[in-house]
Amino acid sequence: MEQAGAKSDREQLAEVKRQLNRLHHDLQNPLSVLSGNVELVRAVSGDFELDETIVQSLEDIHAASHQLVELLDRLKLIQSALEV
Repeated sequence: MEQAGAKSDREQLAEVKRQLNRLHHDLQNPLSVLSGNVELVRAVSGDFELDETIVQSLEDIHAASHQLVELLDRLKLIQSALEV
């Protein structure tokens, strides 16, 4: 028998889904800003002769942001797979 005030499994699962959605949203926004700015710098960097260290750093940031996008996509899949 369920205790009074205790959340049901369905309510707990719904809460997990809400938290995953919030986490996805909270991470997606700054990641979009980061990715967009890296793309902008990469696009205009062709007009300048940048030090190889800077170019490599931009590539590293671009690759890392792409990895984060993939992780966020997996997080969204997990959230979608949870049935309430």
